[in-house]
Amino acid sequence: MMVSSGSLNDLLLAHWTSLERRSTSAHAIQSIDGHNLSVATVVLVARYGTSVQISHETYRTINVGAKAFDVKSSSAATIYGVNTGFGGSADTRTKVVDRLKEDLLSGLQYGIVAAPTTDTANLKHDKNHQEGSLQTPILPLNHDIKTVMPESWVRASMLVRLNSLAHGASGVLPSTVEALLRLLTDNVIPKVPLHGSISASGDLSPLAYVAGVLDGKSSLDAYVDKREDGERHLDRADVALSRHSISPIVLTTREGLALVNGTSVSAAVAALAMHEALNLAALSQVLTAMSVEALRGTDESFDPFLASVRPHWGQAECSSNIHTMLEGSGLVNRYQGVTAARPYYPAKVSGWP
Repeated sequence: MMVSSGSLNDLLLAHWTSLERRSTSAHAIQSIDGHNLSVATVVLVARYGTSVQISHETYRTINVGAKAFDVKSSSAATIYGVNTGFGGSADTRTKVVDRLKEDLLSGLQYGIVAAPTTDTANLKHDKNHQEGSLQTPILPLNHDIKTVMPESWVRASMLVRLNSLAHGASGVLPSTVEALLRLLTDNVIPKVPLHGSISASGDLSPLAYVAGVLDGKSSLDAYVDKREDGERHLDRADVALSRHSISPIVLTTREGLALVNGTSVSAAVAALAMHEALNLAALSQVLTAMSVEALRGTDESFDPFLASVRPHWGQAECSSNIHTMLEGSGLVNRYQGVTAARPYYPAKVSGWP
């Protein structure tokens, strides 16, 4: 994903400019091609319900990769995860290649989730929410069921996986990518365990649940809309696909591994965390300046001279921001002595981190 560099101010402004531009573009539909995914797009799709599209050109690229894999697999070549074992078992071989992908997914679907398939999710969609609008997000970052990933995390993970597959280097079929896109577009979101991945070579277990829903596995669940009231609820994966006229995919020999062997979940959650961190960093500085005013404190603690002799660029930038916010304020006492300044010590050191 593309990440801006530079100061915190530059990063924050670039991020919010990207958010605003993408949310107000035509129909607020985000196009991905494997090269252009940004943190802003992840946030919009994951938390604001923005739609995603993949161009015909990108599908052609994916198809080229799939055909190249077919040529390779038709030879006697050894292909990791296709006719070999996985990880530490990579030196083993099998002739039952069609069974291998199914065993891989079944073996990775070991997470702990809440059992019932009729429970109601912890959110309702805001019927007045405009798609792509930067109003209050319709999807939270938490979930009432503590063993289950929030839907926003799963949506973000599906998007990042789509972006990776859009490179056309994984050997997956265009129809498989299209099916994953349909899940996201129709808001059929797999129920994924919160725990079970260390994101070493890939978020294998969480992504196996996404792949399992694509496969229409009846033992897995997905969140869907209730047509009568818009409330989210759980359906079995096969039922959810049927109600949305999505055909279960039949995985090729390569696709089981291609769908799960990536750090899409950790990258997605990191993107959502980055968005929150940037916002909180800016908000904390504003609240610090307001606290100084409420305490009738001094702005001397944020003088550029103090930042220049420490020195730390992050602290200097934070201090400069607060100093600028307090500039011209009639609530600030600017010429306090040492004795008078002591009660405001917490506000004074707030510019040091």
